[in-house]
Amino acid sequence: MVKINIQYQNQFQRWVHFQTKHHEADAYRTAKSRASRTGLRHRLVNEEGQLLDLVEPKNFKQKVNDNTTKLM
Repeated sequence: MVKINIQYQNQFQRWVHFQTKHHEADAYRTAKSRASRTGLRHRLVNEEGQLLDLVEPKNFKQKVNDNTTKLM
């Protein structure tokens, strides 16, 4: 059985484990919903650590090296 890990990116750009699911579509729905509520990036990773999907909330602002924000 495949395990899908949902992780989110914190304010220090580190990926933090949130939840593990066995159904990929449900994992994507959960990540997409939580990304829009929290405003944080989420990603889906399989058991081997391979990236399956990256979910960014709408109007996601990412810090750029020169201390300005860039609208993605």
